[in-house]
Amino acid sequence: DSPMPEGEFNENGEADVNYLGRAVYVEASFFNHTCEQPNVVRVRSGRTMRFVARRAIAEGEELCITYIN
Repeated sequence: DSPMPEGEFNENGEADVNYLGRAVYVEASFFNHTCEQPNVVRVRSGRTMRFVARRAIAEGEELCITYIN
């Protein structure tokens, strides 16, 4: 299995380029940022956002997303 690509995706796994606006997602504020190898991606489905691990994450490992695609 290859890891999921970086960025933000819709429920079909396609790059999500149809932004409807910006908002503050409290849950997302708990993730740190990295431009290198984020281990979590955002997945939007309509007005719902989920966070999905790109690979197995070790106990105690920092969860990171990328703020850009």
